[in-house]
Amino acid sequence: MVATVRVGLLVSSDTVHAFEANYIEDIVGDKRFELVRVLLFQTDQPTDSRESFWSRWSNKYLYPHMTALASRKLQEIVGPNEPLKVQFIKKGKFSYYATDASLAAVQSLNLDVILSCQYRIIRGKILGMAKAGVWSFHTDDEEHYRGGPAGFWEIYHGDPLNGAILQKLTDKLDGGVILRKGWFATDLCSLSRTQDQVLFESAAWVKSALLELWNSPDYVVSLKPSSTSAKVYRDPTNLQMLRFLITLGYRKAIKFIKSFLFYEAWNVAIVQTPINEVNAGLAEWFPERKWPYFQADPFGEPGRLLVEEYNYQTGIGVIKTVFLDSNNLETSRKTFIDSKRHHSYPFILKTDEGVFVIPESLQRKSTSVYRLDTGSVEGEVLKGLPIIDPSIHFDGELYWLFCTCSTPVSDGNASLFLFHSKNIRGPYSPHLLNPVKSDVRCSRPAGSFFNKEGKWHRPAQDCSRTYGGAISILRIESLSPTEFEETVVSRIEPVAPYSEGTHHLSTFGDSACVVDGKRNAFSLRRLIWKLFHTLRDPKLNHLLPIDTPCTLTFNSWQSYVQTQGVWEDGWCAKSCVFRFETTRLTTLHFLVEFPGWQKVTRQMLKLSAKGVNVRRHIEPGTVKIKITLVPGVQKVRILASTIFNMPGTDPRKCAFQIKELDFQFIDE
Repeated sequence: MVATVRVGLLVSSDTVHAFEANYIEDIVGDKRFELVRVLLFQTDQPTDSRESFWSRWSNKYLYPHMTALASRKLQEIVGPNEPLKVQFIKKGKFSYYATDASLAAVQSLNLDVILSCQYRIIRGKILGMAKAGVWSFHTDDEEHYRGGPAGFWEIYHGDPLNGAILQKLTDKLDGGVILRKGWFATDLCSLSRTQDQVLFESAAWVKSALLELWNSPDYVVSLKPSSTSAKVYRDPTNLQMLRFLITLGYRKAIKFIKSFLFYEAWNVAIVQTPINEVNAGLAEWFPERKWPYFQADPFGEPGRLLVEEYNYQTGIGVIKTVFLDSNNLETSRKTFIDSKRHHSYPFILKTDEGVFVIPESLQRKSTSVYRLDTGSVEGEVLKGLPIIDPSIHFDGELYWLFCTCSTPVSDGNASLFLFHSKNIRGPYSPHLLNPVKSDVRCSRPAGSFFNKEGKWHRPAQDCSRTYGGAISILRIESLSPTEFEETVVSRIEPVAPYSEGTHHLSTFGDSACVVDGKRNAFSLRRLIWKLFHTLRDPKLNHLLPIDTPCTLTFNSWQSYVQTQGVWEDGWCAKSCVFRFETTRLTTLHFLVEFPGWQKVTRQMLKLSAKGVNVRRHIEPGTVKIKITLVPGVQKVRILASTIFNMPGTDPRKCAFQIKELDFQFIDE
């Protein structure tokens, strides 16, 4: 273990991308790291500026719409830090080498790591100027896709799996020493969503890898470089771009049609074999719940099950107790948890203190611990974290909580997080290496832990092709506050009649287990509701509802608010939209700034929402505009009377800037 890890940051300008800002903030905010110096990449040789169909399309329709590539001022993150200018010379078609004078200056900093936030190919002695080398991302699985553009060729070829690596650079293209590697689901209808998820989720690896370096200074030395010999891809030709766009359009159309005609019908079943010998083909399925309900995520014991009963119309899952007779037929059911918020995955854990239920309660950003027999709340753990499918394993000394986490740009299926505590009620401490793995095929928890041949195993969801597509069984090889390793040992595929997916496996006594499964079902009632619902309410793309008073800025509203016509720094076009969900009668104050450097000295704003129409004339300065909103999904549109050019070299035309959104609840 070292006192601090000395880090240098290699950048190409005074701004960084939003995903880079995330890991830079992790470094600045952690006393175990020291950001020694910003290194500014400089070169006299211009880059290749050839125009192609791909470059024109990506610059207009891709990069401006990627949240991960939004610009952040570096100085706002790191504070005053006079950059060290590092001069590079271009050799050959793509490679850059640092000059001898620059190498000497970098060497004098005595750095442990150089993090590269620039995307030219650098080679030569600069790669050895830090003890642990130069670290950089390659956002593809290097064993299949070298070169670029990132994510493009996976969508082009219909590959459901997308990858990324954090590597210590070597002179071989995409053949560096792999520090972290992960696999994510490809959104075959959107390159921007695919890359946003890969970039934001892999950004968390930087802190994890730096912490491993802090804890074990020689760990990088033991790693081997990638031996990939995969094909090196280049920018697509015009013909390939045309095929790509046609394919995207076709897939979007099919997805849109299917979303109206079919829905996912989940059901649960009992399998009369022990969990460590499960054969899903022997499943005894319960009677299926009809639209708008489904049931899934079963946990329990002979005589009763806890299941999630989900209502498509309300978007809320309720935990139900299902009582069974000696033949495992349902006799009755009653509500176990119904707090008017979505609950699912009622994980059951038996301890010396009793039997506890730890359900997922993502909307509340807090996980409660319940007594199974009484339904009373014993406490809350990891409050403030949007965790998914919390699963607890007790190893005799510590309680280990396994989960994934939700973000606005993540499906919550790929990155596994661990927390540990000496008490089931907490407090829980994060694992040193969080996220301990990123693999959409075997990260998200899927049920009960079980012992087989003296080793603990856990089921995990495989969401690479579809949500809950199959179950991977993993053997836990090592588990401590600083180490984690597990191996996939088997796989459970879905079976008819629920052949579209299975994402749950848990114990049911000593000689049986319970599973769930899904099929794509058609319902005329559902089709009619879907048509009406689509026309009535906007889609919020998994945003969290606003259920407590809060003040949001453009740096924090992404988890709660969907925007249109609003740039990443809060500046707005002539017409803009804010979409969100509130749970109570709400007073919303928009803190609006109308600057004084444009020619127009007065601006008229019109705000409209459900039952709300507000007009305000504003003059240069900052003003609060108040509106009152009813509970539910909201769509607030703001229309300005005029727009103006931004100052300096900023090419945008804007009308005003939203500084804050202040939500306060009105007591009923």
